[in-house]
Amino acid sequence: MDFKDIPLSERPREKATRLGFESLNDAELLAILVNSGTKGSNTLEIANELLKMSKGLYNLSTLNQCDLKTIKGINKVKSGQLLALFTLMDRIKRKKIDLEDRVVDADYINEKYGDYLASLSQEVVVLLILNRSKKLLFERTLYKGDTSLVPVSINEVIKNVILHDGYYFYLVHNHPNGNTEPSPQDLLLTFRLNTTVKNLGIYCLDHIIIHGRGYTSVNKYLSIEYNYRNLLPIQPVNSKTDYEISKD
Repeated sequence: MDFKDIPLSERPREKATRLGFESLNDAELLAILVNSGTKGSNTLEIANELLKMSKGLYNLSTLNQCDLKTIKGINKVKSGQLLALFTLMDRIKRKKIDLEDRVVDADYINEKYGDYLASLSQEVVVLLILNRSKKLLFERTLYKGDTSLVPVSINEVIKNVILHDGYYFYLVHNHPNGNTEPSPQDLLLTFRLNTTVKNLGIYCLDHIIIHGRGYTSVNKYLSIEYNYRNLLPIQPVNSKTDYEISKD
């Protein structure tokens, strides 16, 4: 089918504008990146040829300059742009594999979640559940907040860790305002969480706060910067197991 015969609303760019990029299939997304076709070979045809040659999106990074030269409509400039894209895809793929095989620690958390959580305008609390080897078993977003305080239930944290046969866990949340220091509520939650789980056979490795300049370990902050006596006046929100994380 000629590109001009495709209804305007169904062409990749227009379809993405109307329905969002998630509505596009692999060929349509790739066609947008191809950007322009030539006589007798439109962007969708070029995209489909790329996918056919690579045997799927996952293998696009295996294509080289010689492969691209055989596809009508791809000139030297376009092949360079596509190879740059495919190289980035390959690096992302390798990075993901490296992350999946790594022991989870604060650097891992910042590497995997930092950019995403730091970019959010609302506060999000994520629970990461690990096995005895400290490899990731399960991740769950516990709360998304649109107010100045986000409630966190210690009982719910414990229930999720036990339900997924966890041994270690991390609590992670972001500070949308970029504040690098834990709030008093953050400190109290961490202190109570550590105290509550220590006799249950599960262990809170840390409470990590993501902000625009990296991350802060609440456990480290508690041990170095803060006097536990300062936590005593801070009381739970609803019960001895419910606390609020502040955005500040």
